[in-house]
Amino acid sequence: MLQEEHYLKSSRIGGKSLRYVAELQGQWLALISFSSPALVLKPRDKWIGWNRRQRARRLKFVVNNSRFLVLAQRAKLPNLASRVLALCLKRLSADWQEAWGHPVALVESFVDESQYRGTC
Repeated sequence: MLQEEHYLKSSRIGGKSLRYVAELQGQWLALISFSSPALVLKPRDKWIGWNRRQRARRLKFVVNNSRFLVLAQRAKLPNLASRVLALCLKRLSADWQEAWGHPVALVESFVDESQYRGTC
């Protein structure tokens, strides 16, 4: 579905990852995935205040929201995207701890502003 409906036309993500399906009464509503972060991202590193050494030790605690697709037939449900994102973020750190052996401290996300407002 990500390959067909997501604007990036790809479901491939690199590094460590977790994928979720949001459903209601057995019907899929949205797909969302989280993965390893960008290795070097100057605005993020400056905002956090990291130097190179700190980034090397702490980057594993950052996770990227690599894909988020609200399925078209379900997009009319009020606040669906916000609800899905909130529910995922509530459990992400514990799930990441279980899968990869450490919690999540920060989630980063990127939005193509030519196509989306970056709000939900």
